[in-house]
Amino acid sequence: MKCRMCSTNFCWQCGAFSDNMSYHTPGIPCVSKTWWTGELIASHQSDLVLAPEIVAQEQAANSTLTRLQDLQNSSTSNPHSLGYAKGLTIAAIVQQERNILEGHYIAMYTHLHLHMQRAAGEARVDGREVFRLLENLNGYITSMREFLGNSTSSMKDLKRKFKVKPRRLVDIVRCLVEILQHE
Repeated sequence: MKCRMCSTNFCWQCGAFSDNMSYHTPGIPCVSKTWWTGELIASHQSDLVLAPEIVAQEQAANSTLTRLQDLQNSSTSNPHSLGYAKGLTIAAIVQQERNILEGHYIAMYTHLHLHMQRAAGEARVDGREVFRLLENLNGYITSMREFLGNSTSSMKDLKRKFKVKPRRLVDIVRCLVEILQHE
């Protein structure tokens, strides 16, 4: 695969990466692993650089996947027994949990992109602005999680608080994309 942000070629399965297309070592098979949860290094560095924010976002995404699976398993029963607000439909709950999942993935991949740039000594974006926008994204995720579990939440509140510009997930992500595209 090729990263659309930094143009580095990489294997999503094993985590091998290179500036050219030969990121796998000839004769050594590609072994699938969750490489982004461990130590990430640039090939020219001897020190290992940890990326805890990437791991935290992956763990949060896995928790969201678990909640989505629980919702799917309880679709014939009452999703509100899982701690969701009674004023929300199951379709709305699932849609917002998917937005939360997407937010975690976007944050994880953005942190990975920035981490790889820092490790290679090629920081090309204003990190302060990106981190401010990532805070906005995390704020959205936190607010949505609290909203979904609030017993007084309703469909009307959902529309008013989260589906109006500039409070939609897409608005927050667009700002992040604009900053990253101006590298």
